[in-house]
Amino acid sequence: MNLLIALPCSHDSVPTGFAVSLGEMEKPLNCEVRHFGGYSVEMMRNNIAAYFLNERKGEPNFTDLLMLDIDMVYPRNTAIALFRRNKDLVAGLSSAKWVDDVGPEGEKRQVWKFWFYDEQTRDDDPYAVRCSGNIPTSGCHQVKALPGAGILIKRRVMEALPKPPFRFDFVSSSECRVGEDIFATVTARTLGFELWQDCDLKFGHIANLAAFPEVSETGKWKVVQRLIRT
Repeated sequence: MNLLIALPCSHDSVPTGFAVSLGEMEKPLNCEVRHFGGYSVEMMRNNIAAYFLNERKGEPNFTDLLMLDIDMVYPRNTAIALFRRNKDLVAGLSSAKWVDDVGPEGEKRQVWKFWFYDEQTRDDDPYAVRCSGNIPTSGCHQVKALPGAGILIKRRVMEALPKPPFRFDFVSSSECRVGEDIFATVTARTLGFELWQDCDLKFGHIANLAAFPEVSETGKWKVVQRLIRT
């Protein structure tokens, strides 16, 4: 294993919670940690892809790519646990927060959405994906798309993807703009690679607090906000 841990980041600083989790993360002996800037997340991820695939003179090429978004906090075993899954593409479970729901009196409400794309809504459009809400509470499961935060990708996948692999200008046949990470991972699936999500590996998404996926008393997923070090 020759691992590149890549941080898409155009800022001069990162949240302390992320920095602590990265510093405490268990890493293999052959590992490089590097941040990549750019005017957009799409550009940053494509800069990462180009660096990862570049032939390294006098050194072995990278075999695995782990991308970590800086607004997340990760368990200590993230890199090792994902590698041990031995999948083409695999990520942990996390959630995103959007204020896009409207209540009965027209008020805006915060709703939590998990990045677990287990359904393809159109047979003729592999990019039309969504979360059904039926998220397993443990284990590693095959999915239709993966987020770019906390994802491990094998070199053979990055070599097979069209260049540049990440696009944010793509619109699916369902007239939905597809994120750059969803575009790349779904494209990988159309090329025959398998996408897996590890529900045992839970990532916190930093807002004012970290939003962690947890299993409730009823055996369903819920989001719990925890104070983190900032």
